[in-house]
Amino acid sequence: MKEVRESAEYLKRLLAMTEDERDLLVDRYAAQGYYTTFVREVEKALNGVVDGTRELDTFMNKLQCQPIIYTGEGDTQQVIDMLERLLALYQSGAPAADQRRAVGS
Repeated sequence: MKEVRESAEYLKRLLAMTEDERDLLVDRYAAQGYYTTFVREVEKALNGVVDGTRELDTFMNKLQCQPIIYTGEGDTQQVIDMLERLLALYQSGAPAADQRRAVGS
């Protein structure tokens, strides 16, 4: 995800550039021995977003789980906290009723 975000941020910066800033960018790269064009830089950044998104989609589709739909009370963080407590209970092997008393005390 980090690479996708970085590519998207770079693309955003590129698209916000003025014509002079675009020329300066290409000149700066040329001075470093890297010859490119503004369009090539946009394509590179866009390909980074597309490829990273495709990889993420492939990864997500391989997960052996279903999304959780929770219709009870609480915001997202409260639900995550509740699920983490339940997972800790499960992993400890302790009966849930005993743990509930311990958490509430």
